[in-house]
Amino acid sequence: MWHFSKGPSGWTDNDLAVLWVENVFDVNTKPSTPSEWRLLIIDGHASHTSSRFIDALWKQHILPVCLPAHAMHVMQPLDVSIFGPITAAYRHLVTELAPHVDAAGIDKAQFGTLYAQAQAKMLTSAAAKKAFQDTGLTNHPVPEKVLSRLAGSPIIPIEAGSFDADASASDSGCPRRHAHGYSQHHRRVRSAHAQMAGSQSVQGSTDGKGGSAGGSTGIAGSAGEEHGDF
Repeated sequence: MWHFSKGPSGWTDNDLAVLWVENVFDVNTKPSTPSEWRLLIIDGHASHTSSRFIDALWKQHILPVCLPAHAMHVMQPLDVSIFGPITAAYRHLVTELAPHVDAAGIDKAQFGTLYAQAQAKMLTSAAAKKAFQDTGLTNHPVPEKVLSRLAGSPIIPIEAGSFDADASASDSGCPRRHAHGYSQHHRRVRSAHAQMAGSQSVQGSTDGKGGSAGGSTGIAGSAGEEHGDF
């Protein structure tokens, strides 16, 4: 089930954000144990940082985690893996309907019907889980899934291969010196991760237990909710 609403300006606002928490997210993710905490991953929109929004989260034992600024194209599950397929499905439905509509085109009622059909087809539970995996937002994060797509054009297909700093610089119009600097930074980050992994391996092999202490953290999250879309 999806919801559609808008504020006086036609966009989302603080009131809608609170209503979304109370009537959509909380209702659909409420745990059997009321004291159990949930995790909500959000972007930095102003409506997500209002005192009313934060109070509504804490009241329902929901922990907010804000994604880094300017990282939506690589870390926001909806942007990376959901909106593209839904848009393609919607366009296909519009193309099929086009010969049967007048010159005025698709009206609002038809838009809602077609969008609901596209969403029902593409926004499945499996697709939502894959979106979190594609962006590395899992119980066992994989930083490389994000780091390998950071530079160059912000529109980078999820199927893209390994990052090429020089190619990205020339194709996107980004200054080559900036891309080169990022490439060096990227290598340093990868080296640091490798050293950390090696250190953990040594510790694990010397304690004689061969196991991992601690448990996984459950996530009942949203792929950065989009008021007015879902």
